[in-house]
Amino acid sequence: MVRYTVLDSWRGICACLVVLLHVPSHGYVLGSPLVQNAYLFVDYFFVLSGFIMATTYGDRIASAADARRFMLLRFARVYPLHVAVLAAFVLYEIAVFASRSITVGDTQNAFRDQYDPYALLTNLLLVHSLNTENELTWNIPSWSISVEFYTYLLFALVTLFWRRFTAAIVAGVLLVSPFLIGWISPTNMEVTYDWGIIRCVFGFCAGMAVHRLLNGRPGLAAAARRRPTVMTLIELATVAGIGLFVHHAGTGRLSLLAPYVFALSVFVFALEGGAVSRALRSPLPVLVGTLSYSIYMIHWLIVKGVEHVVRAVDRITVTMMNPIVEMYGEPMRVWGPVPWQSDLIGLAVLLLVIAVSFVSYHTLERPARRAIRAWAEKRHGRRFAVEDPKGAP
Repeated sequence: MVRYTVLDSWRGICACLVVLLHVPSHGYVLGSPLVQNAYLFVDYFFVLSGFIMATTYGDRIASAADARRFMLLRFARVYPLHVAVLAAFVLYEIAVFASRSITVGDTQNAFRDQYDPYALLTNLLLVHSLNTENELTWNIPSWSISVEFYTYLLFALVTLFWRRFTAAIVAGVLLVSPFLIGWISPTNMEVTYDWGIIRCVFGFCAGMAVHRLLNGRPGLAAAARRRPTVMTLIELATVAGIGLFVHHAGTGRLSLLAPYVFALSVFVFALEGGAVSRALRSPLPVLVGTLSYSIYMIHWLIVKGVEHVVRAVDRITVTMMNPIVEMYGEPMRVWGPVPWQSDLIGLAVLLLVIAVSFVSYHTLERPARRAIRAWAEKRHGRRFAVEDPKGAP
């Protein structure tokens, strides 16, 4: 199985940017448009997932048994950590219920609104972002896991029953999706719990299109590695283009181009031909890429925990650790009295998330995935013996 190490590293960088987005900050870095618009990096996860699934499974789902195998491996990949973090949120809500002096937010009581029991059920069933809720619920980032799991199912069905029409289906999705999302969403690409499935399918198909382009040119990667200077310039231009795009896109019409932009980046960095790719194959970015799913899934829990610490410090000191400032025309409660301190708090939270993710990856995420695959292998024989590739994030 081909492993795209550089793309894994990019996934880790995108996961870290999503973490920084959710840190309430007015810092020079965290308050910048690049970070404040980092919700768009979730679309990179979707594009990369479509590319990896098409590369790994495009020719391997030929029967109903193959489709069941594929879905079980995807379940093993996304569900154990999802349910573990969800359990942690439930324990927290129980603590809220036991001690009314603890609040979630400023006014919310335990097991109400986004933390109500019905939302817990939809989260357990992974349907909480299929337009079954009126808001994001429980572990907020898990909305993308919900829509992606069912996108995997659609991919398996198309590959199994309509393989000959795959190219036409992908082309149709890529053509129609931006207009459809722009029509149904007042915030354009920022759709999550309601129509996020369309956003996910859009990105996934963009990744499948990249696979088709690369699959038809098997010598392209080797040619790229023979021209490292040219590829370095292309990679630097791609990074700059992504930064400018995210900086300016916001929730405007431009954001609807996100899957196309990230598809281009996946195409370029799948070739792994330049100096940027060499840097992304170094140990630190590879480690962050390995931990990316844990980083993405755990960070909201840690951010909410740090939020209570900041508020407690703010109550017992006179340092104004939790001031209200105006950002982008709206009042917002942030961490840190001055911007540079806000940036430092955000960096500390990111490092804490990475540290906790390292533990969760080695004690929960990877062991659970291996245990489910071992059970499947024991029941179905060698059919389940292949190591499962990473999806998104």
